[in-house]
This record gives sequence, C-alpha cells and structure tokens, in this order.
Amino acid sequence: MNFVAEGDKALESKDYAKAITLYTKGLAAHPTAPAYHIKRSTAYLRLRPSDGARPKYQESLVDAELAVLLARQRGKRELMLEAQLRRGIAFYHLERYGDALCALEAVRSVYPKDSKLPKELAPLDVWEVKTKTQISKMGEGDQRTMVVAQTIPDITLPSENELRARYQAEAASGGRKEATNGGKSEAHTENADSNTTAKASSTNQHQTKPPVPTGPSQNVRHEWYQTIDDVVLTFYVKGVSKEQAQVEFQEKSFNLAINLGPSTDYNFSLDPLYHSIDPEASSYKIMSMKIEVRLKKQMSGQKWSALEGNSGNSYNTPIQPIVEPTATQSAPSYPTSSRKGAKDWDKVAAELARKEKEAKAKAKKAEDAKESETKEDDSDSDSEYGSDPVDKFFKKLYANADPDTRRAMMKSYVESGGTALSTNWSEVGQKKVEPHTE
Repeated sequence: MNFVAEGDKALESKDYAKAITLYTKGLAAHPTAPAYHIKRSTAYLRLRPSDGARPKYQESLVDAELAVLLARQRGKRELMLEAQLRRGIAFYHLERYGDALCALEAVRSVYPKDSKLPKELAPLDVWEVKTKTQISKMGEGDQRTMVVAQTIPDITLPSENELRARYQAEAASGGRKEATNGGKSEAHTENADSNTTAKASSTNQHQTKPPVPTGPSQNVRHEWYQTIDDVVLTFYVKGVSKEQAQVEFQEKSFNLAINLGPSTDYNFSLDPLYHSIDPEASSYKIMSMKIEVRLKKQMSGQKWSALEGNSGNSYNTPIQPIVEPTATQSAPSYPTSSRKGAKDWDKVAAELARKEKEAKAKAKKAEDAKESETKEDDSDSDSEYGSDPVDKFFKKLYANADPDTRRAMMKSYVESGGTALSTNWSEVGQKKVEPHTE
C-alpha cells in the first residue's frame, strides 16, 4: 500500500487526522524524505475540532524544521523553500512573529517581490502581510517580535535509524507524535509547550496561545454574484494600493489580505471554496473605491449555492448548471409576476390555440364562412403569444430581448420569488434582488 498517496487523498478530502496517520506510516518506511515531512506538517496545521483535535502547531514546526535540514542535505532547494514556508506559518500560529518573518524572508530572498512564485509557494505573499501586520501591532520589546530562531534550524538532525525508530513507534501508537531533541525523547500533545528549535526559552510562554484574530479598521463590506463562467466578489474599501493587498488563488481556496494601516489588517478567507476554480485564469482588480475579484469556475455553468463549502461538500457532485436562453430555443420561457412560478409558454400557447380552434369550430356553424375565415386569421396572429394582453406583452418582450435583458428578467424573477421583474442587467446583475412586499 502506498501510504503517502493515500495520505494525499485524505488531505485532499480534508480528513486530516487520517492523512497524518498515513503520512506517519510513510515516514516509517522512508524516514529521511523531506517531502513527506512537509506533507505531514501541513496536515498538522489543518486539524480542526471536527476531526476530534485542534491544530498541532508545535508538531507542524518540528516536521517543517526536519524537512529543511533533510532537503538541505539532499540539495533540494525547492523542497527546502517549501519547508521554510511551512516553518514560517507554524511560527506565526505559535505567536513567534519575529521567527515567522525570519523563515518567510528566507523564501523571499530567492523569489523577490515581483517574481512569479511556484504553486507550492503561492501562500508566501499572504503570510508575509499577515506576519508584518502582527509585528506592527506589538509594542517595543514584545518578546513575540524577537528573532531567536536561525535561518537554518539549529537542531540536531537524527540519524536515519533514529528517525525510522521514532516514526515506527508513532505509527504503532496510532499517530501519537514524539519529537527528539538532542537525543532526548519528548512526547508532544496538542497542548505541548516544548521548544525544540529555539535556544532561548523566553518565548515559551507564548507558544501555546491561540493566534490573535485580526480585524479591519474600517468596515469592509463585500458582496458576490455569479455568471456562467465566474464568481465575482466585490470588496468595498477605499484607497487601497496594490502594495497593501495580497490575493492568493488556489484550486479550492481563496484568501485576501489587506493592510489597512500600521496596526490593522483585513483578512478574508474561503477554505474550502464551494466548487473548484482555475487559479491561473482567476484575477482581481484594485480600484479607488473597491476591489473586484473574479474566481474563474473550473467547470463553466456550474452553479454555486454559496461561496464556501464544508467538510461534507463534495467537489464531484453533479453539476447544477446555470441555464441561459440561447438563440436556438424557440418560444423561450420568461419569468412572470405570477406567484405560482414561471410558465412554460410553449404549453400555454398550445393550450390557447387548441381552445381557440374549438371555439372557432362552433362559431363556424352559425357565422358566415367569410366572416369566420377573417376572424380565424385575426385570432391566429394573437395565438402566437396568447390572448391575455399582459402575458402577450411580456412574452413578446422576452422573445425579442437581447441576452442581457433576458438574464435580468430571469434573475430578478427567481431571486425575488416572483414579486419583481427587471430588464436592466447592469442594475440587477450586481446584487441580489430582494422580494417585494406590499
């Protein structure tokens, strides 16, 4: 059994506890593989209460630091940088912000600000902003801003046999992690307070505290809507420069970080997204009064019922397409103000035509043949759209409208529950149409 491949599947499906168990078994077989340490470090960070555990930041840090040393030993620069990124994120969650920035800057030194980051290092921009924002909030001399860690972890790298014995013991105990520092075995629980990487002990008092949530200095309002191809989010915030905003697109997650000042920031994260996106085709635009983000749907026409999914949300669920009228559709259906819902105008027109023909058949018996023929010609022209004046008006309007007008009519009707009807797509396309109450 390929434990690491199965661990990747568990990580993808957000079963992080299972992923950790499988990665541990993989490490028992290949104890010096830096990539396996990086994978398990990631899984430790993502543990949630729904998994029966909290994120294990200290364990994540230990794996990340071992990965740095193992990758360096093998000359694998990209793996070493990815491990440094994981190390920086773990330091951040342990509230060791100075050390976090030290690790992140080790990655930044290889990939300057304007360079394109590899997919594995894409979160770097966001975590740099978050870390610098936290440091800016701290008072002078705050121990959390001190840098006590080295760029290359100052720990003793166990031998291959020592690592194998450690991981075999962890696998046998069902994933209970033990970390070795200087030959001493030290059990780590989710509330572990040990520091296996820093020489100084002055920061230990901060290691078990949960991360401090950050909030905006101004009320950043956001809204969203979707089209056939995109999910569009708009964040209403004034005067943000390109340097203040960092956007991260991943296939199943999205993160926006805005530095709003020397002591405040705004973070908006969707993890997981309701459906997958195409990170390369997604984009954002910063304007004077707002930031507009376009998430490119990986499957065009797929309907999003919400922005964010959950652990039970499957990315393989059947597509619920957003249907728009096309030029090939004859006698298209349009939304009406009826509270009974949209009508199928093909059926309505056919029924009206049938009734009219029956009435004409009876009338022919009593009327003059010429008169009857004239009336039939007149009524046939009406039956194309029905005899009801209101229905006929809206059906003609919808049938002759351009695609944007049809979309506006359909969207306004559906979202308002049949109480409103608009033909202005530029107006209703930007926001939800609220039900009209009398």
